[in-house]
Amino acid sequence: KRGSRTGLTEESMLAVEWVHHVPWWMKPIIPGFFNLTNTICRMMALLYLSASIAEMMVSGLELIFSVLAAKVIRKRQISRDRWMGVSIVLVGLLVVGGADFLEPASSNDRNSKGESSDDERQSSTDALIGFAFVLGKVLSSVLQDMSEELFMQETNFPATLLLGLEGCAGLLLSVPLYFLVGPYVGEDPMNAFAQIGEKGGYIVYAVFLTVLFYLAGLFQIMGTGVTSSMTRNVWKNLRGLVVWTVGIFTFYAAGSGSIGEEWTIPASLMILGGFSVIMCGIYVYYGRNKSTPATTDK
Repeated sequence: KRGSRTGLTEESMLAVEWVHHVPWWMKPIIPGFFNLTNTICRMMALLYLSASIAEMMVSGLELIFSVLAAKVIRKRQISRDRWMGVSIVLVGLLVVGGADFLEPASSNDRNSKGESSDDERQSSTDALIGFAFVLGKVLSSVLQDMSEELFMQETNFPATLLLGLEGCAGLLLSVPLYFLVGPYVGEDPMNAFAQIGEKGGYIVYAVFLTVLFYLAGLFQIMGTGVTSSMTRNVWKNLRGLVVWTVGIFTFYAAGSGSIGEEWTIPASLMILGGFSVIMCGIYVYYGRNKSTPATTDK
């Protein structure tokens, strides 16, 4: 069997015995469904939260919930150092999340500097809605990661085949859903496809995103196959720093103020501090365990 066997016991094997009774054609549909729901929640969250805050919240929460899923679903033994690391990550997430309430004018350019108290309350409401979508995205993503891990490691389902069939399943689920739900959220599906056909830039952008998502998904699913969903979510936290850095660079490089993220005091310092706390938690979770291989996922 592939992947990390650290922390797995006889009880762990019995707890996931059910995966051997899942038909082969259902194996890509299950993670494909969770991938669809986490994508929807992710896109909705970005309507209410800045990209950096959403990314850091998602990455940190995915680590926390993936550890819980490994313990509850797979019955994997988790060391005390790792629980300590997860607790520190949670503290960092609270700091990052608090930045959106501390200075709502700096998030997503939703408000002007002279915003009224009603606007401030609305911004706080938007943040709460955004966090709710983040939580939905995280739960779906963790279940997707866990199902991929189980199918690849316990039933030896090929990683690239699972990724390809998962994408096909997601396409078959999402297209009918778009035609059903689109009109209720103010979108005309046929008009959208017509605009894509008329403007070559949209087609290039769609192809670019497809290739980008494929490469990201390929590396992620192969990483899960050789380690575990927990280890995969450890290193995804670095993505938040990249998103935040690119957002700040884009804001000042574009000069228009309409895209990217502005460096503001104290919100940006709070985000930076929260991310630093998260990285300390990652070190405790992963780095300190190098001296005790019996409790480490390599």
